[in-house]
Amino acid sequence: MGKVMCPRCGEAGYLESYEVAGRRYLRVVHGRGKSRKRCYIGPAGDYEHAELLLALGLTNVMDVDYALVAENAVRRFIQEVRLRRFSESKKALIDRVEALVRTLQHLIEELGELEEDLLRDLEAEEREGE
Repeated sequence: MGKVMCPRCGEAGYLESYEVAGRRYLRVVHGRGKSRKRCYIGPAGDYEHAELLLALGLTNVMDVDYALVAENAVRRFIQEVRLRRFSESKKALIDRVEALVRTLQHLIEELGELEEDLLRDLEAEEREGE
């Protein structure tokens, strides 16, 4: 199968499907020969990309740092596009990158507004404390 970004370790590898006791599973194979490493992904057909969120090593759902999740997601997107640039349509990749850039630009504007609101709140709290 084709080259992919491993959702477990973040390294490039090849997606491999295999069968055990009549069930199909997926794993990503890294390296070649005796030095190769395999990362188990899950049952074929049942796998969802929730592993990308779990790659942070969280111990509790309440521990989610959404800023870190977002940053990691964008970094992985960049890595994935770099991996696919030689095997997929450049136009399709450009469209995906442009769409994400537009979305991120809007989100950055919202974050700027949120920061301004928080600064105003902080200034108001400091004035009340005087």
